[in-house]
Amino acid sequence: LFADHPDEVPEEFADAIRAITEEGESPESLAEHYKTKGNECFQRGKVNSRYYRNAVQYYGQALGFALAAEDGVPGVSRLRSQLLSNRAQAHLQLRNHGSALADAAAALG
Repeated sequence: LFADHPDEVPEEFADAIRAITEEGESPESLAEHYKTKGNECFQRGKVNSRYYRNAVQYYGQALGFALAAEDGVPGVSRLRSQLLSNRAQAHLQLRNHGSALADAAAALG
């Protein structure tokens, strides 16, 4: 993230940086962006488990934006539950059972 030149930024961070710097991005759209990145990492985790850790991070970032969104925005509550559920599944794949349980309970609550 502290690269001197844009070409030095790892590709997995480049999309996130572009999304954050674009003007007019709503918290909901940023949450969806990070959710998509988390989903991509989760799928890759089936081949290499390190991607599950990345998925947990992306879902966490998405959740931060979703929590920043106003409660009255349609679909935000559902998005928050989806993110918690997705992160719980990624934690489960990493055998982080306590974190998986906490996220699953929060998703239901």
